[in-house]
This record gives sequence, C-alpha cells and structure tokens, in this order.
Amino acid sequence: MGTSFKRVARLPGYVLAALVAVELFYVLAANAVILSGVIQRAASTNPQATSLAWDRAWSPWPGRVYVSDLRLQVQDPVQEFGLTVDHAKVDVILWALLHRRFRASHVQAEGVSFRMLLKVKTADDPNGRLAAFPPIEGFARPALSPDPPPPSASAAEVAQLWSVELDQVDAAVSELWFLEYRYRGGARVHGGFALEPLRRLWVGPALLQLEGGKLTAGEKIVSSQLTARVALTIAPTDLPSATGLGIFHTLTSSVQFDAALDDLGVADLYVDGLRTLGAGRLEADIRISDGKLLQGSSLEALLPATDLRLAGYHFAGAARAKLMVSSDATGATAHATLSGTVDVPWFGKTLTEAALSNVTAELALVDNDLAQGFRLRRLHAGLGEARVRDARALSQTAGAFLPIAAPIVLGNGPLVASATLDVADHPLVRLKRLTLGSAELQGAAFSGAKGWTGATAGHFGALQLGLRLRDSKPESVPFPEPGWLASELAKVGIRD
Repeated sequence: MGTSFKRVARLPGYVLAALVAVELFYVLAANAVILSGVIQRAASTNPQATSLAWDRAWSPWPGRVYVSDLRLQVQDPVQEFGLTVDHAKVDVILWALLHRRFRASHVQAEGVSFRMLLKVKTADDPNGRLAAFPPIEGFARPALSPDPPPPSASAAEVAQLWSVELDQVDAAVSELWFLEYRYRGGARVHGGFALEPLRRLWVGPALLQLEGGKLTAGEKIVSSQLTARVALTIAPTDLPSATGLGIFHTLTSSVQFDAALDDLGVADLYVDGLRTLGAGRLEADIRISDGKLLQGSSLEALLPATDLRLAGYHFAGAARAKLMVSSDATGATAHATLSGTVDVPWFGKTLTEAALSNVTAELALVDNDLAQGFRLRRLHAGLGEARVRDARALSQTAGAFLPIAAPIVLGNGPLVASATLDVADHPLVRLKRLTLGSAELQGAAFSGAKGWTGATAGHFGALQLGLRLRDSKPESVPFPEPGWLASELAKVGIRD
C-alpha cells in the first residue's frame, strides 16, 4: 500500500486534483443514490413478490459497499424465503446492474438468517407441522399455493427478473430455518452460487459447517447440539429442462454428522395420532457424485429406548437401522433390528405384553442413482419370535365360534409365533410357526392382483386341519394327508 501511495504522490497536481474530484463525485453520487431508496424501490416493484430494504448502507469507492440490517423477502407460487444480514461487506460489479444482474465477489457477512418454506394447498394442520414453518415478514401465514395456479411466465417476464451471482462468500450464520426444521447457533458458509430465476442455477463449491447449535422442529428439540459438515456442488443447470428427480444428476455432495436425537416426538408431525417418546442417535457419512451414492456412504439410526403409540397400538423397546453402500452391491442396502413389547388391540380388547425378539429387516435398492428414486429390489423381514403371555382375549374370541372346544384347546397362553416377509414381485408371507395351547399352525401365502393365495395346515388339539386360499377365498380341508401343505404351496409356486 505504501508503494502505491508513493506512486500516486508523484503524479502532477492537476491529476491528483482530478482523481480527488472523481472520488468525491462518486462518493456523493453513489451514496445519494443509496440514501434515496431508488435501489430498494426498483427491487420491490411488486412487494407481494419481492421486498428489499436496509437500515444503513454506504460506498467508499466504486464497487465496494457496506450494508447493515439488510432484509430481503421473495416468494413465487411454489416457495417463500427470507434473508436478513446484520452486517456485510460486498464488492459489487456495477456494470452488471444495468442488465438486471446483481454480481458480487468477496462477500463477507455477519449475523445471517435464512428462512425458506414450500407453499401448501390447504391450511389444515392436524399435527402442527405448518405451525412450525418459519414466519416471513410481509407474507401471509400459512403460505398457501395460489388456486388456480397462475399461468407460466412469458419469455418477456422471465427476462425482466433479476439474477444473482455471489462468489467468494464467507458468512457467519446465526439461523437456518427450512420448512419445520430450525437451526440456531454457530454456523459458517463458504463458496458461491448463481441463480437466474426460471432459467439457470449453479452452486459451489460451497461448504456449510454447523458448530454445535440447536436443531428444533416446532416445540420439539431434535438435537440440542448439532455439529455437521456439508459440502455441495450443483453443476450449471437449465431449470426449465430439469424436471422431477433428474436435477439430482447435477449434484455432488458430502455430508457428515453425528448427532444426539433429544426428542423422537418430531415423528408426530407427520402421522395423525402418533405419539412418540424417546431419544437416540443419528450418524451420517454420505457421499454423492453426479447424483449417485458412492461406495462407503452410510446412514445409521440408534434408538435404544422408544415409546410409540398409534391407533391403539403401543410399542416400547429398542431399534437400530443402517443404510449403506458396500463394494459388492449394485444398490444401497439397509438393515434394521427391533426388540421390545407391543400392545395389540383385538376386537376392542388388548393382547398385552407381546414380547418381540430377533425382529430383523433387510432391503436392497435397484441402484444408487438418486434421480431414479428409491426403487426397491428386494425386502426381507423376519420375526424371530412374538410371545403373548396372556392370550385369553384371543381364546375368548375363538370361543364365540367353538364355545366348548376353543377354551380347552387354546387355553390362556402363551401364544408364540414366528414368520418372515419377502417382497420382490409380490409380498410373500411365511408363517413358520404359531402355537397356542395344543393348537399349532404353519403355512405361506402371497398377495396377487386378486388377493391372497397360499395354504396353511396344522392341528386344533387332535384335529388335523388344512386351509387352501385362492384369491382370498378360503376352503377348509379336514384331515389333510402328510405332505399336503408342501404340495399345495408348490402348486401356486411357493417353495422353500
């Protein structure tokens, strides 16, 4: 800087005077424009769509702008977002403003808050999810989609929209609020992005680091101390042609976090009547390239103590699930285990203390391409054992049909059952064993276009019984011969 000052000092006096005059003229003219409000009014010609304001702003030399308490709100038929910035220093490319382009580099900002939501079709909110969406100043709440939808913007209207391009951003963030999820605490964003509304988008390379803040969803504390690292790149994308999930092909990203889940009650926001208690842990190490999950990616949930109630059912126990991409798989695979007790309503009564053990599930996806959605290739679930100590409710129900035999044969319990479920082309259920008192049953059936088809066999006390099922129409077979069950299942294509 000293060398540059010396060079300027050697200039002739009239040149120095001219430079000072130009700088003085710029400072007076530029700051007069800033103070006049003409920029805010130009950006807020339709306050119902866009609103821009700030409390203080000034420019010491061409391109450099300092601004405090900036507020920007934008909405379209699909979404709303709001941005507030306590303080920022920006180098603006002035000539681009003549072409409705806001281009800036070396953006340094403090106290950034970003809120975004998607509009909904109805104000009905039975679970309180919409109430957890962020309020955005100047826009109605709840944010409803226009009905009927407005016509698509014409080429002339699209050309009048302002585009934004920010590069070399370094921003200290205090709040991120996407839909019902709100993060408050230390965070930092580095990188850049560009958006030409309804035309083109690119992001990154960009890096978001969450530094141990609180993540909430409405009144629920999802995580009291969330630390995460998210790297993101979205290749230049033509928005009109990027429909559906195809936009994932432009995405390259890595996500790492290990978060304690303070309140599993966040699940209540998505299912009517669900009530969930408990805590757990969620770990992620996800890597994506051009929209495809890469080898080594994983997502694991640990729920050691969960209490769940829904439609009269009550589950209390532990669960664990892990999604991963391994080297020997064509698609991502997931494994889950569960154990605990469940209360099951039975004709207005409850089968209490149904203990579940060795409950497992495995699924495999067709491929790792996110643009294709999560297409299921195979699902296998196993119930190692379900044990009901007191089965009187079931015995009493059967007693309505066999008033003398049922109580004698079935008794009061325990009821013990094991089964498997396989889903490929059609769901296939195998009842490996079900016993209650001196009754026992086993069999299998699959679901087709017209209903369930299969067979079961066993004994009710000393009485041997078989049941043939075709398109959900049962046919009883008393005293079936040995090997009858295997033969009936083979006829419909079910084999061990």
